[in-house]
Amino acid sequence: MERWLTRFEAEHCAGLMDHKRGPKAPRKRCFPVMVAVYHLQKRHPDAGEFRIWSLLGNTEISVRTVGRIMALNQQVDDDIPHGRKPGPTPTPHPHPDKACRLHEDWFIDGRRMDCALEGGKWWSLLMWDGDSRTMLAGAPVEASWVALMVLSTACLRYGVPPRR
Repeated sequence: MERWLTRFEAEHCAGLMDHKRGPKAPRKRCFPVMVAVYHLQKRHPDAGEFRIWSLLGNTEISVRTVGRIMALNQQVDDDIPHGRKPGPTPTPHPHPDKACRLHEDWFIDGRRMDCALEGGKWWSLLMWDGDSRTMLAGAPVEASWVALMVLSTACLRYGVPPRR
């Protein structure tokens, strides 16, 4: 409120209008700085904007401004490389843990359930196939022998996984 009153006293009715908060003058890149960045970019073609900024030694401009100047120089001059040259693409190798047959890798997942029946803590025990992410067998568990039942059920349905 006080700021509006001081503006009103200084500018009358024009002081009540909102003013633009950004810079009043247009931003201009200084041509000598652009030339210096250009020469550093030609001398160090693999250097990034931070490296060129540090070689420039001008702390009045930001690293981002140097990056904008570098991008402009790359558009104007064809001698400046436009990034790294693509090399030959390597041949893809097979995944080292890729399953060779169906249901080769199995995982067991046990989680404590929120419910307690007849005073015992119940667990959810699941047997998963590692390759297709399908559930092979599962059961709520109160005693430890049920884990063997889940394993034997999965083995009867899908066979025994091979030993690695």
